[in-house]
Amino acid sequence: MTTRSIDGASVPLLDAARTAAKQAAAEAAATERDRRITGVSAAAARTAGAFALGVRRSDGGIEADLSTRVRFLAELGRGCPSTAWVAATTLEAKRVLQIGTSDEAYADAFRDVDSVVCSSARSGTAVREPGGLRVSGRWSYASGCELAEWAILSVQLPADGDHPPQPAAVFARTRDLTVDRDWHMAGLGGTGSHTLVGDDVWIPDSHRLDLPRIGAALSNIAIAVGLFAPLWGAARGALDIVVDVLARRTSPNPAHP
Repeated sequence: MTTRSIDGASVPLLDAARTAAKQAAAEAAATERDRRITGVSAAAARTAGAFALGVRRSDGGIEADLSTRVRFLAELGRGCPSTAWVAATTLEAKRVLQIGTSDEAYADAFRDVDSVVCSSARSGTAVREPGGLRVSGRWSYASGCELAEWAILSVQLPADGDHPPQPAAVFARTRDLTVDRDWHMAGLGGTGSHTLVGDDVWIPDSHRLDLPRIGAALSNIAIAVGLFAPLWGAARGALDIVVDVLARRTSPNPAHP
């Protein structure tokens, strides 16, 4: 478990992000080729605290404020946007879990504060059984799913008497799911945003999320800003490359230096 603090200043944390960005940049080609973050990049991000940014200090995390989270993810994205994107989506998933889980699911979620948690808003189906649900479906755009131990999945609860079908969300182990490696992108291919597939996966009631409580507590603006940060970093990284190329470029006209 990683324990860090940003009391006083975020400079050491941002320095760690820059160090991780350099390591991830060296792996960026392999990350894009393999359509998943390499082990080296994941380890560098983990060491820097990328996957514990939004976790409470009381749980062993960093609990960085929004400004620090954005700057950290932008620095990481400057070296490898895919690594930063998985860190950003993990951050938001863990913030959801801190708000809307039972004590049992919370203990599972934060046993390792540096773990990756993936999620998908695509909806699967659910069948009620005593003590829980049986869920099935295909959940696409699950960034980092091959690195994640847990996944937040959306499902549709069936109609019950006079009550119409209702949306719900569950917290599932990725080992109970399979991965359809269908993520083929020209950019951010390394996010590994493949599709998770499940068939009659058992989810105990303790691992259903409290959607009303989550919706009341989270700010959509803060989520949007946090997810924008890796893209800001990617733009800065692209500018770094252009500046470097122009600095070394010579004119084709011999009359000009």
